[in-house]
Amino acid sequence: PQQQVLTRHAKDARIADLEAKATQQSAELKGLVANIAERSADRQTAAAAKADLEHELSRVQEQLASSKAELQALRQAAQRHLEARPGGEIEAIRRAPGYLEAAKQR
Repeated sequence: PQQQVLTRHAKDARIADLEAKATQQSAELKGLVANIAERSADRQTAAAAKADLEHELSRVQEQLASSKAELQALRQAAQRHLEARPGGEIEAIRRAPGYLEAAKQR
């Protein structure tokens, strides 16, 4: 009978120990789940920010391409204007890259 009492106390102590460990592990798991949820939210926020930045970059690149095309058209119009003036061809040749260097060598 006394051995049964000791065995029962040992079992009760073991059960209490296992319950304490289970409670501790449960708390640790809850913490890990919360951490994972927070990281997931951070990733989603980062992904949304990345998508916004990529969209903005695309818009700016389109704007840049449009501005470059407009600048090229303005340069061509200016060139045509120079060539259309009396003496325009000579003036256009003088403004051509390398004209001054070639003239200095003559």
